[in-house]
Amino acid sequence: MQRLGIDNPEIIAGDIERPVSSKRPLESEGILIRGIKRLRENTLTLVQTLIEILKSVFEELSEIPSGQTLITEFIPTVNSSLSSFSYQSPHSESTNEDNSVVTDVIGMSLRNIAGEFKENIDKFIFCKGYKETFYTFLFLYKLIESVFPDYRTSVSSRHRANINKITAPKSIYFYKEEKIIFFEILNIFIGYKLENGYGVVGSYKIPEITLYRRVNGELVPLTRDQYSDYLTLAGGTQWVIRVREELECVRAMIGDHIVWTKETYLKGFLVTLLYKFADDSIVVEAGRLFKFTKYNKMWIEKTQIPFLLTHYAKDEIDGFIPVFIENVSIDDKNKYILDYTNEPNFDMVKYRDKTICRHQPGQSFPKSMSCYSNLKTFEFKFDDKFITYLLKGNELIEKHHHIPPVTLLSQDNEGNTRELSSDDYNLQMFTKGGIKFVYTLSHGVCTLIKYYDRVIWSRNTGEKPLYVVYRQETGRLEVIFEDKILLFDSKNPNSIVQTIEIPPELTLHKRNDQGETVKLSPLEYRVQTSEKTGLKYTPNDDIICTELRHNNRVVWKYTEGVHKPLSFTYFFKTKKKITVKFHYKPSLKYQLQNDE
Repeated sequence: MQRLGIDNPEIIAGDIERPVSSKRPLESEGILIRGIKRLRENTLTLVQTLIEILKSVFEELSEIPSGQTLITEFIPTVNSSLSSFSYQSPHSESTNEDNSVVTDVIGMSLRNIAGEFKENIDKFIFCKGYKETFYTFLFLYKLIESVFPDYRTSVSSRHRANINKITAPKSIYFYKEEKIIFFEILNIFIGYKLENGYGVVGSYKIPEITLYRRVNGELVPLTRDQYSDYLTLAGGTQWVIRVREELECVRAMIGDHIVWTKETYLKGFLVTLLYKFADDSIVVEAGRLFKFTKYNKMWIEKTQIPFLLTHYAKDEIDGFIPVFIENVSIDDKNKYILDYTNEPNFDMVKYRDKTICRHQPGQSFPKSMSCYSNLKTFEFKFDDKFITYLLKGNELIEKHHHIPPVTLLSQDNEGNTRELSSDDYNLQMFTKGGIKFVYTLSHGVCTLIKYYDRVIWSRNTGEKPLYVVYRQETGRLEVIFEDKILLFDSKNPNSIVQTIEIPPELTLHKRNDQGETVKLSPLEYRVQTSEKTGLKYTPNDDIICTELRHNNRVVWKYTEGVHKPLSFTYFFKTKKKITVKFHYKPSLKYQLQNDE
């Protein structure tokens, strides 16, 4: 890119600044007048050149589909310093002459530069006037700042006519995997897709972000050498700013607006800032992870939970950028559930400074993760297994639990079957009291259950299973209905199916929106076998059970403001007994009389 300035290389400083000789005053004054006229002419030429540059860039932007241009301002920067032009010689230990090409892109339109890269997409491309860095999935080119003085003698003749019309990109980002190229020009990124023609993928204005540190109690802006910045496609098109580790960055501003300021309770300083072009949101990594979205000219802050758990995605320059996980819930057991649906893929999870897990090549990405508030056990759910990580001091214990070969199917009236998808059921793993897998079914959708290729259960008229439970230790399968539980021994194909009738005398209740006490529906709690003579009733996380009744007599009642119970266990085969289990306090036990 030709850097344009007030100083024109044709103007010799001596012609203007030379002292006027007393012997030849008229001649000296004539030289001065001619120099001033020449300066005025060149100033007009500069203005005309800037107009041509703007026209050229706007011609590039006019190709962008409606709704993709995010430019709000367009203010070119004029640099008054011009110095000698030099070519960057091709050099790379990993390249050879047969697999590399040298091209002259300065003076070319962005579309033509994109064409050069498309034609040589499988080669190492070296651009004259640029310093290149080759990463695994990114070729990054930075314009050498000293490339523009006497351009007419430094470039090929076919480009000289365009010198006053086209400005060269400051940076070129060539993403080989995605076949996308981005040009940084006049504080704007313009992107092209290098397949199926030359599609313009979008343009994005680089935000005016200023970072500050404290020096002798005063806020001082960080200088350009105190941070690095670059474009990444990891997690969406984002502008990344990384602050040098030894600096203590305490504030981030965009334009005149304060986005983030370090609070006194925070131990960490800003180390990474991400600006996402799609929604103008900002993520700040500073000991914790914060996300800021703009609403009515105000920046709304959201803190990542759990606080000390951070996800990272690998970017194209072999670094890691933080990923803010939006869909996080916490249940009454202080269990965090992170749903990775519609979230960017990530490659590493850290708790404090401890790496919990890293994504391996060829491995699928997890669908969700759960952990308790003590952050000692982390459970990742994949398509084919669960992986748990247990922190014991500095030791990290990893365990793999493969999902059992249970197949859930649906069969229509014509006998056609289909395997249920994840939209038809939810699978959870529980470790307490032995590993068990619990399938929560959409009501009435499952009509056939297989273990490997063996049919375990097929629906009779009117039967609608609610849950399927597989106990890993014993291999027992439980198919749970509203009024009964069928028990199957998956390890013994000749075993007899056992049936346990769910006793109708025990009922769970809640208060509805009108304040009335109503009975819980079978979909609002789960019943499963417990020990040898009991049944365990577990309300759903979003349900508060307010009464437990036996033969319509209230046995237990919920007290407003205290923790809700986790489960109820009913022992009914010999002596009738009910146990109410809580998370934070001892269980309550009720002995029932035989006539109750």
